[in-house]
Amino acid sequence: MSTGDPADRRAAPSFVTLESGAILLYGGDVEIYAAGGAFTHHAHVELRDGVNGPLVVHAAGKDVRLLELEDLPREAFALPTGTDLTPPSDSTLPPSPSEGGWIDVSAVVNQLEHGDSARAQHFQLYLTGDLGARAGVAPLGCSFTLGDWQVELHDLDQRDTPAFECVARCTPDVSRSGWEGVRVVAQRVAMLRSFVAGSEVGVGPIVGVTASGDVC
Repeated sequence: MSTGDPADRRAAPSFVTLESGAILLYGGDVEIYAAGGAFTHHAHVELRDGVNGPLVVHAAGKDVRLLELEDLPREAFALPTGTDLTPPSDSTLPPSPSEGGWIDVSAVVNQLEHGDSARAQHFQLYLTGDLGARAGVAPLGCSFTLGDWQVELHDLDQRDTPAFECVARCTPDVSRSGWEGVRVVAQRVAMLRSFVAGSEVGVGPIVGVTASGDVC
């Protein structure tokens, strides 16, 4: 285990908390496969009710097809190929007009994967829970090896990302089996941090980052 300059371990991207209390993860086009046919609509992907709440697709507009969203399974939602995954800094939904006919609807999806994991140089796991770091139990700014992965614990600017305690930057030492390999290391990091902190630690969003710093 080694330590480094904490300034070098400041993590990005940041996720903002909206006025509603939801954590905004994505804002852009979402492909919706409804019973009446597939269509694309602008929407948010949000975490509701705090970091341990449900993951939802939140859309608003006058398209009557949006009324189907609440009854659709999570497999009915996907992000378009090549879409920009950089988290927005504010809401991207259109404001509600004064006239009627406006639809504001959310659908629980619980899990939504997108992107090319092969392009990622490393993956950032946003951790929740009482990590014990602020009490000196599990210090941030450290790195360790976990199987075929190098893991570094980064501090977070609480002004930008108040919902999460810290982020684990996980870099593979060898080839990996796509998102399945990422999910495995995420479970191991959470288990290890839970053991060290003496309380349950969860993993929120998992973000792939390229060598140039782009979200993939």
